[in-house]
Amino acid sequence: MATPEQIRSQQKADAEKRHAEIKANLPALTEPTANLPAFSPANDGWEETAKENDGRLIQGQRLNFSEGSWTIGKEATAFDTKRQLTALGILTAWVKWEDKKPSRIIIKQPGQPFPERDELDCQDQAQWPNGPSGDPADPWRRTMHVYFADEKTSAGFTYAASSWGAKSSISDLATTIRNHRFKEPSALPIVTLASAPHKTKFGTKKKPAFEVVGWTSSNGSAEPSPATTTPSAPPASNVVELTAAKADDGKPYDDAIPF
Repeated sequence: MATPEQIRSQQKADAEKRHAEIKANLPALTEPTANLPAFSPANDGWEETAKENDGRLIQGQRLNFSEGSWTIGKEATAFDTKRQLTALGILTAWVKWEDKKPSRIIIKQPGQPFPERDELDCQDQAQWPNGPSGDPADPWRRTMHVYFADEKTSAGFTYAASSWGAKSSISDLATTIRNHRFKEPSALPIVTLASAPHKTKFGTKKKPAFEVVGWTSSNGSAEPSPATTTPSAPPASNVVELTAAKADDGKPYDDAIPF
C-alpha cells in the first residue's frame, strides 16, 4: 500500500504531465501586429463601428434647450451657439413614459400610417401621472428628433422635443427646407441654434429657434460619409417595444427625459 508521501509524489507527477500536454497543444504565439488587417478607406472599420449605433433615437450628443439656453448632455455643458450645424434629418415618434423612463415607442415610418393620440392606450386622464406642474400629464409624448452634424468636425447631435413651442420651430424649419427644395431638391440647411419669444398661458417664454445661415447638398460631388448621413431608425414594424433593461442600456434613449 502506497504511503501518503508516495501518493502526493504521484499526484504531483501526474499534474506536471498534464500541464506539459496542455502547453504542447497551445497554438503558437505570434507577434501582436501579425494579424492586423491592411487598412484602407473601404476597410478601416469606422463605418461598421458607427452602424452599431443604428437603432438609437438619440445619436451623438444630446442637445437640450431650457429658458433660452442651449446645453449638451446630462451635464448641461454650455453649447456654443456660433457653431454651424447641418440639419441631417428628422424622426417623429410617440414615446410613452412610465417611472421617468420610455416604456413604449411608436416610430413614424415613411409611407406607413401614424396613429393619432386617441388610438393609443391610457385615455383616462384620471390614471395619468402628475407632471412637473403637479397636474396630470399625458404619458404619451409626440416627440420630434432632429439630427445634426457639426459643419467643421462632423460631430453628431440630436435634439428631441415634445413641447408645442419647440415643435412649432421645427415645423417652421421643415417649411423652409421644403420651399428651398423647389430650387435645389437635395438641399440640407446649415443652421445655428438660437431662441425666440413664445407666448404661453404663463406669459412670454423662450422657445428654440433654428437660424438658417447656408445650404449644402445631400448628394454633392463627394459621397456623404457615415458620420454625416441620417441615422437609421429601428426597422420593420413602426412599433418598438422596450423593456426596462433596454431603456437602461441606452437603446433607443440614453437618458430619462419625461417632459
